Amino acid sequence: MAKKYDGYVVASSADGGHWVLVFGSAENAVLWGLGMLEAMLAAAWPEGLLDHELTEEVWEDGVLRTRGLRLRIGIDCGAAMIRLVPRTGRLDYVGRPLNRAARIAAKAKAATILVSDAVWEASRRSLEPRGVRAVNLGGMSLKGVQKHIDLWAIGARTHASDT
Repeated sequence: MAKKYDGYVVASSADGGHWVLVFGSAENAVLWGLGMLEAMLAAAWPEGLLDHELTEEVWEDGVLRTRGLRLRIGIDCGAAMIRLVPRTGRLDYVGRPLNRAARIAAKAKAATILVSDAVWEASRRSLEPRGVRAVNLGGMSLKGVQKHIDLWAIGARTHASDT
């Protein structure tokens, strides 16, 4: 799904539980995140997986809120350094935005997208007309980041009670 939104998978953890992606725009990163949460709701999960309390279907006000894996997505934007890894032929991205995105994801609750103030400001004009909304959670302290960063919880208007 990353390619659909002009994204590139930079790295993943050995256990597959953590991924780092980069996108051509903040807007595309947010749309990818929303697409991933929607994909979790629609996925054909193996028999028995939805019987577990951490992956079961959760309905609120007649709306399916979570089903299957609960992704925690953190998004930041800014300049990163890019280098070619000769051994693999892949590009590696490093820099503060990638570190902040990981810290933002750590603050996210299950099945939630959190973005920095910079991401929301860069993308809100194109996302709001598409029905994407955001709730300002205020300034938060992130490990390894000196100043507080305003974080926004992202959701679609069809899920009006999400925060």
